[in-house]
Amino acid sequence: MTISEPDRIEQIKGIIEDEAMTIPEIAEAMNLYPSSIRGLVYRLHRNSEIYIDRWTISGKAYAYTAMYQVGNMQDAPKPPKMSHAERKEKMRIYRANYEETKAERAEREYREKVRKELGRPAFRHWQDLALFGEPA
Repeated sequence: MTISEPDRIEQIKGIIEDEAMTIPEIAEAMNLYPSSIRGLVYRLHRNSEIYIDRWTISGKAYAYTAMYQVGNMQDAPKPPKMSHAERKEKMRIYRANYEETKAERAEREYREKVRKELGRPAFRHWQDLALFGEPA
């Protein structure tokens, strides 16, 4: 069953009435893909039924994403783009954290492998068992 466009618009307004949300968050709340509601959200914004409450940084690229709220207020100004030096510094920090977690993960996997190997009984050849019996 498909929902009519006016019903979907009312559903979008109902979702963002109390709390500002990004388009992907609205889509997730409606159990839809963001591309299926993006045009409706833009139309609501263009008709001044919703406004941009604030901007949030999303993803590894540090792109600004609008958070929409119901109302006819002035949009929050979009922050200026990051300079090359700022972006480079953020990526340096991200890479340092990633390398650290990568090393921690490798260490944990190694410890688990060693614990597993030490936990199982050592291999005993059948001839050793026949000559010397079961280990004490």
